[in-house]
Amino acid sequence: MRSLLLATLFLVPTAFSFAQNQSPEYDKVEIFTGYSNAAEITPFDDDGRLEHGFNASAAYNFHRYFGFKVDVSGTYKKVTDNPFYRTNHSFYNVTAGIQIKNNKRSARVKPFAHFLLGYARHSDKVRGVCPSGSPCPPSFDFNFHGVSAIIGGGLDIKVNRRIDVRVAQFDLSAISDEDYAYGRTRFSTGIVFKL
Repeated sequence: MRSLLLATLFLVPTAFSFAQNQSPEYDKVEIFTGYSNAAEITPFDDDGRLEHGFNASAAYNFHRYFGFKVDVSGTYKKVTDNPFYRTNHSFYNVTAGIQIKNNKRSARVKPFAHFLLGYARHSDKVRGVCPSGSPCPPSFDFNFHGVSAIIGGGLDIKVNRRIDVRVAQFDLSAISDEDYAYGRTRFSTGIVFKL
């Protein structure tokens, strides 16, 4: 029994030390969550106002410089300029692809780029307004969904072993289906959690 106890006391710290030495010098997983705004490029953008919402992503780094990334975002706006219509606009993007970044744990400044491909959904719910004494214009919905391609990048700054701040992320995206094709810009900022 005493031999087993001594062997355990020797082997556990040794195994722990070995595991630490074998662990990669770069962060394997990062999870980003934060604020996002976006703007549409013609033909749909008719008021020039930004949409506001969220951006979240998760990346698994299979190499110090390369990772597989899944990115989800949603942005929203209300348009009330027209006296006869009120529009609730929403846009969702779900994409995946490759992220290029120096994931070394000791790096303090971490620029990155990503190339993502996936699905996008654009929705406008247009509701007629009834001015007093006049008939209501008809309400309708406009929905558009198709393939989404994103190219972009940004800058992360290390805070500590587990947290980075995503100072800025800028993206350009193209969305298309059989009938339409248009572009969007996106800006995001927030917190990166490293595992």
